[in-house]
Amino acid sequence: MNGRIGEIQPNGFQVRAEQVYSNCPKYIQAREWTLREGPSVEPVAQALETLSEEVVTLVNKADTFFIATQHLQYGTDVSHRGGMPGFVRAEDDRTLVFPDYRGNAMFNTLGNAVCYPQAGLLFMDFDSGSIVQLTGTVEILWDVTPFAHWFQGAQRIIRFHLERGIITSHAMSLSWRTVQYSPANPIVVVES
Repeated sequence: MNGRIGEIQPNGFQVRAEQVYSNCPKYIQAREWTLREGPSVEPVAQALETLSEEVVTLVNKADTFFIATQHLQYGTDVSHRGGMPGFVRAEDDRTLVFPDYRGNAMFNTLGNAVCYPQAGLLFMDFDSGSIVQLTGTVEILWDVTPFAHWFQGAQRIIRFHLERGIITSHAMSLSWRTVQYSPANPIVVVES
């Protein structure tokens, strides 16, 4: 639900709903979190002009990321993307590709990308606590045939072109343990 806060009272507030629709939990991995043990370490951020080897390694093992897109009239949308590790691939040092699977049929991300192709991607390394933030543009590839051997069940392919990014080590004070991958995750072919 998206809306505006209306009347505020000591025991709560009212929200006037402007948009209501279902989100799709289909590709969300089950995780448990704990506070990271040991002494806290200050986050260290490093600017990226290209996808470094460290970033590509993190992206290749990702089973979850978030994509932010915008509609210039209706605002910003942030959506979850999930799959088995390897469902996001680096084509080169400035380009990522990932599948668009069947979801909630609302097409917020795709609709926004058609109108305004600027996008942001957020990858979290649940083991190390690092975060990768990337900004750039996206294009939608409607013909999945060239990628069908990698991304089974993909409805479309999204190609992301990096403009700039940041990798921040020690960014999260939480540790995450994967309990179970989503049973809806399509198979991903990982080449060695």
